[in-house]
Amino acid sequence: MTAILMNISATSANYALSFLSMRNSNIGEIAEALICTIIIGVAIYVYSRLTSRGKWSFNISADHSEMSFSKKMRVTLSTNMVAFWLVASLVMTFACMRVIA
Repeated sequence: MTAILMNISATSANYALSFLSMRNSNIGEIAEALICTIIIGVAIYVYSRLTSRGKWSFNISADHSEMSFSKKMRVTLSTNMVAFWLVASLVMTFACMRVIA
């Protein structure tokens, strides 16, 4: 569920930054670059803090889940969040197509 929410927020931020860049060509591009730099800086800071405390890792083998991969996929695909993600991505895509066109 966290990955789906992160994907939704990243896609929304991408559409918003692209819209900002298109509306004001010079100032929009500078603002987009600054906002992206801030986002990357915050992400690097948070990642370094989490890994230094040992509370988080990208190491899949450290996952102590009792569920198999197929069970995880069935549980993920049967949640309402997947349907919400599909609807939200379609709405954002059509909204951006209307703005661009």
